[in-house]
Amino acid sequence: MSKIKLIVIDLDGTCHIKFAGPHPGNFEAIKKAHDEYGVKVVFATGRTYYTHFNEFNKLGNLKDGDYYVASFNGANIRNLATNTEIKKSVISNEMTKWLWNYVDTENRFSVMSYSADNFDVIYSADKALIEVEKVFCHPDAKYLLSTELKEFPNSYKFLFFGFTKEDKKILEDKGFHVQWEPGGVAEINAKDINKGFVVDYFCGMLKINHSEVLAMGDGANDVASLNVAGYSVCPANSGPAAKAAAKTVSKYTDAEGCVAKTIEELIFNK
Repeated sequence: MSKIKLIVIDLDGTCHIKFAGPHPGNFEAIKKAHDEYGVKVVFATGRTYYTHFNEFNKLGNLKDGDYYVASFNGANIRNLATNTEIKKSVISNEMTKWLWNYVDTENRFSVMSYSADNFDVIYSADKALIEVEKVFCHPDAKYLLSTELKEFPNSYKFLFFGFTKEDKKILEDKGFHVQWEPGGVAEINAKDINKGFVVDYFCGMLKINHSEVLAMGDGANDVASLNVAGYSVCPANSGPAAKAAAKTVSKYTDAEGCVAKTIEELIFNK
């Protein structure tokens, strides 16, 4: 039996190629940890749960497994075996409206938000961000310009480009959870919703101690999980925030198989 009972693992830049599927060898190592060592697996990602780039089908038959996905940084948690939602933590429609009013008043960001009521996406007049992120959106999504809306849905997450320290303080004071590194895209969730919440949630649900969790991730939105897990590893390509939070910085990048090599070392004891 492995000393690690739960893996909480990021996708883009860690397990997966950015804007694509898994790096070669990662799913094989994860599947072996799950099937042969009894390790439960949570994919914790800022991505949507419905993008085809997740490619969870490559893990084989999920119906009898302990595989989960915590998408939108934990705002939607699903059981992959049953393809059902088990936890949803949204930005309310009132807070969504407040945030879009802030965006439109400031008029200096590129922003998008994901509706938690359907697959729709709201975007700012500056479309730069949505043009990049559109690959993660649902094929049935409607794209709605914020300035044309009077009513707003509940939201899973906002993405901001053009963010500042002052914006971070304003949004946190208002009650949002902000994950951001200067120069990068800010991810905004409801208060206390982040990948650390994901670790806490699954430890409670699965009766696992935090000391038995391996968290892996490369970005600012991984810091919370890296902080609370007993084992935390980030690939060599990680940003400064993840490197500061992780207990171990791997000598391997995501493309060099950091995930598979970490699992081999810590779970397979190779």
